[in-house]
Amino acid sequence: MIGLGVNNQIKTHSVASKHYDYPYIHAEFDAIKSTGFKKTKKATAYVARYSLSDYNMCKPCKSCQAFLRKFGVKKVFFTSNNGIDSICL
Repeated sequence: MIGLGVNNQIKTHSVASKHYDYPYIHAEFDAIKSTGFKKTKKATAYVARYSLSDYNMCKPCKSCQAFLRKFGVKKVFFTSNNGIDSICL
């Protein structure tokens, strides 16, 4: 399974949010959504946040961790203020 996701900020536009099933979603959810919600076994997720000057902290929130676990992701690598870190789900 390969999925690509980005933070979606459609919710900031009230008219546009009426035309989407998910008015605001995190990148982790968007990546799973892009695969058609296919479950996997022992997948690894990679999450990165980049600003104009450097990579920033982007550890998945508790809801995203639970969602990734539900779809079979076992490990997540993510950028942090100190480089790259990981968590097992």
